[in-house]
Amino acid sequence: MNLGDLNDRQLEAVTHREGPLLVLAGAGSGKTRVITYRIAHLLRLGVPAERILALSFTNKAAREVAERVESLAGRGRVEGLTVSTFHSLGLRILREDIGRLGRDTRFSLHGESDQRATLRDIVREARLPFDPVEVQEAIAYWKNRGVAPEDVEPPAGDARLRALRDAYAVYQSVLRSHNAVDFDDLLLLPLQIFRESPDCLAHWQQVFHFLLVDEYQDTNPVQFELLRALAGERRNLCVVGDDDQAIYGWRGAEVGLILRFEEHFPGATVVLLEENYRSTSTVLDAAHGVVARIPDRREKRLWTLRGTGDPVGWVAAEDAAGEAEEVASAILAETYRTRRPWSHFAVLYRTNAQSRPFEEALRTHAIPYRVVGGSRFFDRKEVRDVLAYLKAMHNPRDDSSLLRIANVPKRGLGPQTLLALRNAAEGRGDSLRNALTKAEALPPQARAGARSLVHLLDGYGRRFRQEGLTPAGLRDFFREAGLRAEVEATYDSPRAVQRRLELLEELADSVADGPRRNGVVDLGLFVEKLSLDPPTEQDEEEGNAVTLMTLHSAKGLEFPVVFLAGLEEGLLPLVKGRELDDAGLQEERRLCYVGMTRAQERLVLCHARTRRRRGHVGVTTPSRFLGDVPLNLTERGGAMPERSEVENRNQAKSFFQGIQTLLQEGTNSRS
Repeated sequence: MNLGDLNDRQLEAVTHREGPLLVLAGAGSGKTRVITYRIAHLLRLGVPAERILALSFTNKAAREVAERVESLAGRGRVEGLTVSTFHSLGLRILREDIGRLGRDTRFSLHGESDQRATLRDIVREARLPFDPVEVQEAIAYWKNRGVAPEDVEPPAGDARLRALRDAYAVYQSVLRSHNAVDFDDLLLLPLQIFRESPDCLAHWQQVFHFLLVDEYQDTNPVQFELLRALAGERRNLCVVGDDDQAIYGWRGAEVGLILRFEEHFPGATVVLLEENYRSTSTVLDAAHGVVARIPDRREKRLWTLRGTGDPVGWVAAEDAAGEAEEVASAILAETYRTRRPWSHFAVLYRTNAQSRPFEEALRTHAIPYRVVGGSRFFDRKEVRDVLAYLKAMHNPRDDSSLLRIANVPKRGLGPQTLLALRNAAEGRGDSLRNALTKAEALPPQARAGARSLVHLLDGYGRRFRQEGLTPAGLRDFFREAGLRAEVEATYDSPRAVQRRLELLEELADSVADGPRRNGVVDLGLFVEKLSLDPPTEQDEEEGNAVTLMTLHSAKGLEFPVVFLAGLEEGLLPLVKGRELDDAGLQEERRLCYVGMTRAQERLVLCHARTRRRRGHVGVTTPSRFLGDVPLNLTERGGAMPERSEVENRNQAKSFFQGIQTLLQEGTNSRS
C-alpha cells in the first residue's frame, strides 16, 4: 500500500485517527479506495482485524472491499476482518443472541417469496381489501423505521390503516409460530436485543472498535440506530456517502441521516472528495446543473483533470420507437467511426418497461445487447422449490416452506387439505410437519403422500446434517423427490425442459463451494447463503454487448458512452399518481444526476415528443431537468439564463423547439 497514490483529501480521510468521520464522496471520486485504504491503514497501525467492521448494502460491494483490502494489506493481516452487509451482520447477532428474546436459534430466514405467500394467506383468511404486495410494503415501511404493530396508532376513523396494522400484527405472530424471521427482522431484532440487554450491547461494542460504512446516504432509521449503538462511547464511526446520490427513499432510506451527521455525532470531521476520476468536465458540469437545484444539499462541485470532452448530445424523437431507432443508429455510427466495442455503450431508463423498443431496435440492427435486471436464478420456480425443501429439512417448524413443496411433485395433498391440516395444527399449537405425520384421517392417497414427504425430509435432513451437503447428495435428492420428472412433465418445450434441468444441475454444482462447518458444507449455512446472497442469472453472457438497464441498476457503474432515455415529465421525473411531492421530486432529480454521471466520455440525453401509455398516444412535455443543463455544454451551444422550477416546467417545451435530432452520422448510416 502506497499512501502516495491518494490525493490530499483522500489521504486526510484515510489517516484520520479516532472519532466520527464523514467522507462526502462525489460521483467517481474514489470512495471505495478511501474505505479500503483506511481499513488497510488501521491494520498497519496495529488495530486487530477482528476489531474492524465494514458494512455495505450489497454482497457484491462487500466482497469487492474485502478483496481490495486483502490485496493492500496481505492475507495474513485480514484474517478475522468483518466485511459484510447490514443484514449479514444482523443474522450473525441473532444466531448468537436471539435467545435473549425467548426465541429458538434454529430459526428460518423467510425471503420475499415466503413473506408474500404468508401475507396472501393472511389477506385471504381475514378477507382484507388489499393486495398482499400493499401489505408487504406497509410492513416494510414500519419495520424500516423501527415501528412495532403495537406502536401504530391509526387516526380515528381510519379503517384502512387499522386493517393494515392488524395484518402486521398477525404476520408477526405467524412468523414467530413458524420460528422464522424476515429480512427486516435481521435489523429490527438485533436493535431490540441491544435495547433490552445492555450487557449484550456492551459485548458487541467490545467486539468492534472501528466501524466503516459505505453508501451511508442509503441508510434507514433502524440501520442508523444500530450504528449509533455499536459505535458507543468510542464513536469510531467512519461513513462514506453522497447525498446527491440518495435514490432509495422508496426503500426506507432517509437522506437526512447523512445531512445531519454532525448533529448526530458532534465534533465529527468532514472531508469532501470533489476530484472526479471518471468523467469529463462537460459531463460533470451538465450533471451539476441538475442536482444544484436541490435545496439543503451538501454543496460539492466536482472537477476533473480529464479535460472538457465532447458536448452533451441530444435526441428529440417523434415517439418511443423513433427514440430507440436514433440511439441504435448513433451506436452504429460511433462504432464505425471510432471502432469502439459494443460494451462501451449503455442505455439507461427510468422503468423496465422502456427496454422493449430499444431491444427491438438493437435486434433490427444486429447489435448485441444484454438487459441487466432480468429474472434471477434464485427467483426461478425450480430453485425456489429446492430451497424450500432444504429450509423444511433444516427447520421442522417452517410451515411456509413446507406448504410450498408439500404437493411438488403431486402427492394428493391439495391446497384445501393442506389448509385444513395447518389450521388444525395451529389450533393445537402444533406444526404442519407433525400434523402430516399424524394425518390418519386423510384419504389413502393423501395419507401415503404425507408419509412419503415426511420420510423424504427426515431422511435427507438427517443425511445432510451428518454428511454435509454434497453435489452428489443433492442430485440423489432430486431423483428420489421426483423433481426432474416433475420438470419433464410440466413443460412442453424440450428447450424449456433442458433449461430447467440445467438450473437444478447448476444448483447442485454450487453446493461444492457452500459455507462449511467442521469440514463439510453445512445445511443451515447453505440455506442462509442462498437466502442472503442469491446467485443471479444474466440475460446475456458477459462480454461485448450494449447494456440496457434502469437508472437504479446503474448505480455504481460507468460506461464511456451513456444514452439517458425518456427525459419527459411523468417519466423522468416519474409521476405514479397525479402529482409528485417535493421529496419525491428531489429524489428523481438525484436519480437523473446518477444516470448522467455514469458517462465517462460522452453523454446523450433523449426524449420522445409522443409516447403510448395504456393504449393511448399522448404528447409529452420534455423533462424539467433538461432545462437545467446549460446550453453552452450541448451540441447546440449558446447560453441559457437561470430559471426557477416553475419556469423550467413552463418553458421546457419551447426550449426544445428547433432542436433537431443530433448524431447526424446515425441518420446517414440508415440512409
